[in-house]
Amino acid sequence: MRHVLTAVAAVVVAVCLSLGALASEDEKGKKALKMEGTMPLSSIVRQLEESGYKKIAEIEFERGLYEIKGRKADDSWFEIYVDAHTGAIVK
Repeated sequence: MRHVLTAVAAVVVAVCLSLGALASEDEKGKKALKMEGTMPLSSIVRQLEESGYKKIAEIEFERGLYEIKGRKADDSWFEIYVDAHTGAIVK
């Protein structure tokens, strides 16, 4: 009986681990779909640097926009929002 319980416990653990891995893969897939059709971040950063946004400190992506914070060439702080599909500064 003890061996049966050990085997059942092992199966339960294996199933739980498999479900966790599937959930993780599902989240990766959702993120990839959100990013589809967006400009490469390297292109956006290069465009900003050419426009005087020299020291980028933080970039976040949410709802099709990059929120970008940092310092301009004159050392003043900036916070801008860039459309991830067009590269246009929207705010």
